[in-house]
Amino acid sequence: MALIFVNSRKIFFNHDNLVMSPERQQFIDRMIDIVELLKYPAHGRQTALAVRYKLKQPSVRKWFTGEAMPGYEIAIDLCRRALVSYEWLMTGRGEKYVLPAEMLDPRILANTKVMQQLTPSQLTQVTQIIATFAEPTKSGTHF
Repeated sequence: MALIFVNSRKIFFNHDNLVMSPERQQFIDRMIDIVELLKYPAHGRQTALAVRYKLKQPSVRKWFTGEAMPGYEIAIDLCRRALVSYEWLMTGRGEKYVLPAEMLDPRILANTKVMQQLTPSQLTQVTQIIATFAEPTKSGTHF
C-alpha cells in the first residue's frame, strides 16, 4: 500500500490495482519507436536522452512510464530527427512519417541520417553551411 495526499487528505492505494490507460501506453510505444528509429540503445537510452536535452534521467524516465510527456520543443526535435509527424507521436493519428524514405534521393537520405545524429549546435552549423548554397551568387543565379 502507498500513501498519497489529494487536497490535503490521505488516500491509500494499492499499486497492483493501478492500470495504465491504453492511450498512455500507446504514447509510450510511439516514444520507444522514435528512439529506436534514432538508434538509441535499449540500455542507457534514458541517460543519453537526458544528456542530449540537458535534463535529469528521472525526468526522461517518466516519458517511458507514462508519468509525464516530453516538452513541446523536445517532442518536435525528436520528431524532426526521426522524420515522423508530431501529430502521430502525440495522438497516434495521421501519417507516421513526414516524408516516406523511398521518395528521397539516396544521397539525401544518407545525409539526413547523419544529420539526425548531430547535436543541436552541430546541426545549426550544418544548416548555416547548407543555407549558403541557397543564396544567389553575385550574378543573381543560384548554384
